[in-house]
Amino acid sequence: MPAGGLQPPEISPLRRRSLLLPAAVLALLGAALGHQLLRRWGPSSPTTGRACWIWSPDSSRSTAPRTFWLVRDFSLPEAPKEASLEVLGDEEYVLSLNGYRLGANRYTTAAPLDRYEVGHLLQAGSNRIVAEVRSSRGNGGFLADLRVEGREVVVSDGSWRVIRAFDPWLARGWPLSGEAEAARVWGRSPIGRWRTPEQPEAPRPVFPPPGGPLHDTPALVSFLWSPEHGTMAVAGKAGRGRLFDWGREVSGYLSLALPSGTTEPGLIFVGQAPPSLAQAPADGFLLPLAGAKTWVDAEPRKFRYALVVAANPDFKASVWEVPAELVAELAPRPEPNPGTFGLRVPPRASPLETAIRQGPSPEPTPAPATHPSG
Repeated sequence: MPAGGLQPPEISPLRRRSLLLPAAVLALLGAALGHQLLRRWGPSSPTTGRACWIWSPDSSRSTAPRTFWLVRDFSLPEAPKEASLEVLGDEEYVLSLNGYRLGANRYTTAAPLDRYEVGHLLQAGSNRIVAEVRSSRGNGGFLADLRVEGREVVVSDGSWRVIRAFDPWLARGWPLSGEAEAARVWGRSPIGRWRTPEQPEAPRPVFPPPGGPLHDTPALVSFLWSPEHGTMAVAGKAGRGRLFDWGREVSGYLSLALPSGTTEPGLIFVGQAPPSLAQAPADGFLLPLAGAKTWVDAEPRKFRYALVVAANPDFKASVWEVPAELVAELAPRPEPNPGTFGLRVPPRASPLETAIRQGPSPEPTPAPATHPSG
């Protein structure tokens, strides 16, 4: 027996390598899991606290355009003196609180948080936030952080519910139906294509102001888009358009009364002169919510004419007017565009617009179940 008692058997180099390989694999898996947990549940963001980017739970199954509601109920012991709600929505959101429409916006990579002062709209007892969110590419995200008298009360997380069809009673506080689904949580900023957003310089105005009138100005005349302007196929049907004329420049949010059952996407062009389909890219998308009777643009604009191209263009149009001097303040911040050799790169048409212009799309392409990236 060797001095010092029993000695462990000597391990051959081959055996040592065979033991190291599983250990290395386990270490890599543990690091990857830890990284994912840190991204999702890591330290609070310096600007958005515990708020996470959320979306619909089926967001990895298809790249088809989608529109749905995100809903969050909460209770307060008493009506607060002050509160702020900060949000971002990629690609677009239209936000309501206790049945009152706060505002809307479209996401850009340079976008700061949108802050709304909402203390006067909160009440003792039950409250409800409803965000209509839209994405032309299927995947997207929504971020929200409600602070009441400086205390973080509601954040976007898995407690929010997804509603896929319009419900006229939902915004008025009626109980959610059994079809509501838990939102999918992507994680906290910075994550994927979303950086840590900047704080806004000032709260965004809301329109109409509380207690104020809604200036809903209908178009004076409308015309079916005539065939000599070209042809287009929309969602497998013959594409047609309707041109609206207000007779003067208007400033505000385009609102459309939708034909019954419309869910198919369309293109929107606006201008001071009658828009042309040769204009590219389109100024916006029509992404209706299933069962909704109206659609409101997420971006205020200045225009006289609006052309809406869709499979069934049996629309009526009006504008929710806002003061012309505030359109630039409420519009999305432009995307950074450094250009090449001193020349700005012209914007490209999105995949959805290209598909609409080219005709019927193939079956939706399954997307991998991963976090959205740039």
